[in-house]
Formats: sequence, C-alpha cells, structure tokens
Amino acid sequence: MNRTPTWSRCQKINTNVTCMSSQDVLLHCREKVMVDIKITSAHLNYMKLFSNIDKNSLSMRLFVIAIVWIGNFFIATVTDNALLMIFKFSFLWGTFSTAFILVFLLFSTQYTSKAFYDLMDIQDVFRHNAFNLVTDPFGVGLIGVYDFGMMSPFTMVDNAVLIFAVVFIVTSFARSLIIRVLYLMLTNCVDVNITESPHYLLFAILPLSTEFMDAHKIFVLYIYSYLTAALVACLAMFTTIIARLLHSEYRAVKNIYIVGLLCFLGFNLSIAVTLLTTQKIMGIMYGLNTCSLYLGGMKVAIVMWLYGVQRYSTDIHFWLGFKPTQFWKCIWVMLPIVIWTAVFNKLKDMNELKDASQKIVALLWMFLTLITVVVIQAKVIAKYILQNNIVGVFRSNFKYGPPDIDDRKKRRNFDEITQSRQCRHDCMILDDKYECNHLPLIFRSRSSLPSAESSLTNIYEDSSKPKKTSSVLDVSVMNMN
Repeated sequence: MNRTPTWSRCQKINTNVTCMSSQDVLLHCREKVMVDIKITSAHLNYMKLFSNIDKNSLSMRLFVIAIVWIGNFFIATVTDNALLMIFKFSFLWGTFSTAFILVFLLFSTQYTSKAFYDLMDIQDVFRHNAFNLVTDPFGVGLIGVYDFGMMSPFTMVDNAVLIFAVVFIVTSFARSLIIRVLYLMLTNCVDVNITESPHYLLFAILPLSTEFMDAHKIFVLYIYSYLTAALVACLAMFTTIIARLLHSEYRAVKNIYIVGLLCFLGFNLSIAVTLLTTQKIMGIMYGLNTCSLYLGGMKVAIVMWLYGVQRYSTDIHFWLGFKPTQFWKCIWVMLPIVIWTAVFNKLKDMNELKDASQKIVALLWMFLTLITVVVIQAKVIAKYILQNNIVGVFRSNFKYGPPDIDDRKKRRNFDEITQSRQCRHDCMILDDKYECNHLPLIFRSRSSLPSAESSLTNIYEDSSKPKKTSSVLDVSVMNMN
C-alpha cells in the first residue's frame, strides 16, 4: 500500500536492461502505443523477486515462508470453534468483497460486458482445458451444506445443497469476471507475449493491470486480502486434518507436536519449491492436479461403491435430519466416473508435454504422493492380516461417525423408518393420530386434575387399586417420547 509500490517503479537490476515504469506505460497507453510486458517494471520486479538467486531475494523469500508457516502453526492449534469462525470469516469476506468490487466494475469500465461474453464462450473453455479448474478453486466444502442448512430448521437438505452450489458458483464466476476485466484493461495497452502461469498472473500481470483502474489500490487490496483469507483457512484446515489423522494412528504423540512437525516439513518443502525453475514448477502443478483428482476419485469410489450410497444417505439423514432424494443418490453413484474421466484427461495432457523436465517432475510428484498413500494403507492391511481378519479391511472403523461416543451409539441404532414414522409397507399415514399398524395413538394424561371426559387414563387415575400395565399404552407413550 505504498504510494509507489515496487511493481510500478523501475529498480536498478542491470544497466543493460530497458525498464519502463507504470506511469510511462500509462502515458504510452494514452497515445495508443503498445508496450512489451518484458520491459515493464512489473515484469522486471517479478524476475528480481522470484527468478534471481541472490542473497537479498533468497533471504526475503525465506523470511516470508517462515512467517507463513509460523502463523499457520498457531492457527492450526486453536480450538475447533475458533477455526470454524476463521472459515466463516474467510467465506463472508470473499463473498461481500467480491460483490462490492463487481458493483464497482459495473459503473466504472466498459470492459465488463466484453469480459462477460468472453467467459461465456464455451469453445474458449475447452481450448484452455477447464478440467484444471476442478482442483484450482480453494475453499470449496469448508463452509458448506451444514452451515447453509442451519439457516432454518425447515430447510430441506436438497435446498441447502442447491443454495450452497449457487452461492459458490456465482462468487467464483464473479471473481473470474473481475480478473478478466483487469486482464483486458492491461492487454489494451501492453503486449503479453510470454507464457502465463497463475504465479505470474498474481504477482506481475494483476498488479500492473490495477494501475489502469481509477481506484487501483482497492483492487490491490481485494486481490491480496481475499487470497490471504482464503489460503489461511485452507492451509489451516489441511494441516489440522493431516495432524488428526496421524494422531489417531500415534496416540502417544500429542497433537500439537504433530502440527509442529507438519509445519516444519512444509517450511522445508516450500524452500525447495522456491528454488525450482518455472518449467519444473509447472510440472509440479500437473502432478498436483492429477494426484488430487486421482485421490478424490478413489475416495469417492470407496465411499459410494464399497461403503454404499444407501449407508451414506443414512449418515446424511442422521446428520441433518432430512433424507436425500433419489436424484442425489444417482448423482453420487455417477460422481466417481466423472472424476476418473478427468484423471485420464490429465494423464493424456501430461503425456503430450514437450519438456522432459516437466514430465519427470510431474511423475516424481505423483510417485511420492502415491507411495505415501500406499505405505499408510499397507500398514492398515497388515494390522488386519495379523488379526486374521482380512474382511475388516473393507469395513469402516468402529470410530467412524460422530466424534462423541453417545452420538456414535445413536447412529448405530438409527432407523430411518422409525425416524420418519413411515410404515414398512409404505402407507401414507404420517399424522399424529394413527400408528403404522393403523391403531389410534393413546396418550397417558399428565394432568393432575380429573378430567370430565371418560378415557382409559382416567379409569386408571381414579382407581384406588394398583394400576394395571397396558402394553398398548406403554408403546404409544414410548413412541411419543
């Protein structure tokens, strides 16, 4: 937020390099003169920060990476309620800030309509391989159906899913529209003739494009504040999930020590990644997207095909109190096929890479990820083999379900038919007057005053003899309780 940020002014990098500040770029733009992005101050500043390996840039990168992982350690060790509040703040900040910037764009530039039509071009989507977007959006699923279902106890689970899907898709489209407008503003005056990457887009193209806007500091604040809020929540969630999975396997080690070890490993791996070239980093991105799709497809296939869609629907019914419809069950059955189709498409694209270093790095990343998963699964299989219970490998763990022991017992004893008060022969009696056997419900009177109406309960209350038991009466009272 300086008056003159680093990407807008020329710095002394090399005497033989031509540099043009953002102010000079704006002057050339007014004269309708195109400028090569390689001579702009934003590009040279990016090269100095992320491509040069001198002691100043390396020390700065080391300092920033250390601050990130130290902050992640403290955030990942907070309570669950505090972590949930961070997720909700991240989601709300992203939603409202995106809406504010979008309204600002609608009244400040003429490129909004063109950007909208560009995003709606289906051919352009397939040309740029939209399957990468399956793993790129962050924050998905952190604040989801459960929180939208809490809006009202009468909100059905289908409505909650639809509301969450609509809100997420609309905000994602709005963010894409904002980035597209900024990109169009830049390319109107600057010739971007180099290979673009998400990293270069974030730290070179977008900062320079904000200089062409009227309130450019608002856009800079939006881009980096939204990115920070979203990545803080996602990194803390990732660290917490991995730490708890390891803690369940190694109970003797405290959870805070496991979180510290994960942050230390993340710090060391981040240093190694910053020293790689751009081509190798792109190879890592290919391997990361492929592994994410592969692991996600395997997990969904195991849950939907081995654990079963019916059991999964019962879990949701117990969790939210509403039964999923047949439409969502069919979607869940077909979901692994869709994900695996995207996996094969990523493998085909990886095979078409021309750079050998990209292929090697991508395959190495995939191998390390898969070997880690195989080692963990082999440990589980070996444990059941030693217990002579190979069938237990395909069964869910006894700790599966709600974290509370009493809630897990309720889940094991949960019956959808009893919960919905629906007859086993699918009759339509769902009111409060008849049971499933079509007998009228009889309630025990709790009033201390004698009632003028004659009923079975008044007979027992007025009798001086010991009350007789009634199986019909007790069953009806139990059902109402």
